[in-house]
Amino acid sequence: MFKNKQIKIKNTREKCCLIRDVLFKLVETSDDPKIKGKVDCLTTYELENFEFLLGMTIWYDIIFVVNSVSKNLQMYRENGFENALIFAKEIAFKMDVESKFCEKHINYKKKQFDESVENEIVKSIQESFRCRFEQFKLYESIFHFLFSIKNLKSLNCVLLKEKCLNLEKSLKHDKLLDLDDLNLFSELNILKEIIGLENDKLIDILNCIKRINSSPNAYIAYRIMLTIPISITSTKRSFSKHKLTKTYLRSTMSQQRLNGLTLLSIEKDMLNEINYDNLIDNFA
Repeated sequence: MFKNKQIKIKNTREKCCLIRDVLFKLVETSDDPKIKGKVDCLTTYELENFEFLLGMTIWYDIIFVVNSVSKNLQMYRENGFENALIFAKEIAFKMDVESKFCEKHINYKKKQFDESVENEIVKSIQESFRCRFEQFKLYESIFHFLFSIKNLKSLNCVLLKEKCLNLEKSLKHDKLLDLDDLNLFSELNILKEIIGLENDKLIDILNCIKRINSSPNAYIAYRIMLTIPISITSTKRSFSKHKLTKTYLRSTMSQQRLNGLTLLSIEKDMLNEINYDNLIDNFA
């Protein structure tokens, strides 16, 4: 932060005359009276003000000193503690003192039988979120450059090649490869010029690649990215429509009636062939 301020003040101080000349030229060439007034005021009352020039010079000297101190403090944060620790260990060795930190005793509160376990629930939720976000971060680190055409265009050849190599390694299983990094690099270089920025959604990019039908590695990469699960699936979930329907209706129907309705639905073709009048007469 101080480094940026120092650079700005330094440039202003060294090129003050040039800045004033540029502002004078802007006043002469501009047709907007509002701009002319602001620039003329800035030139007259700021740049040509001795107090401003003196304050700028003093401020530069102060920032220069503060920046040097800040750098030294940052260096101590990175390396100073390790050096201090080594020096302290040497003194402790000479004094025959064990060089270790005292461990604080943690008092565990005994739980009562009727005590609320909200803290455990919160910890479980936090752990679940932590796992989810770690999976999201891993997913983003591998596939981020494919998220949009804009991302592809922002990468130079060296970075794009590194991303493709990283993707190949991530999808590799033993000696089996899902795609080739060099071929993927060549295909993406062509696709980022062909596919327009209006295709912002991933599914649109995948459809464009499918229509072009000349980039198999890119097609595989986008298919994997769009179908990979990034959420933990440790909880049991039922995806059976039959079970979901029974669960929904169980509150108002008995199990026997639900089983009967299920059987009627399965044997629908045979049910359509039954003559209900004859069935009622026979039953009566």
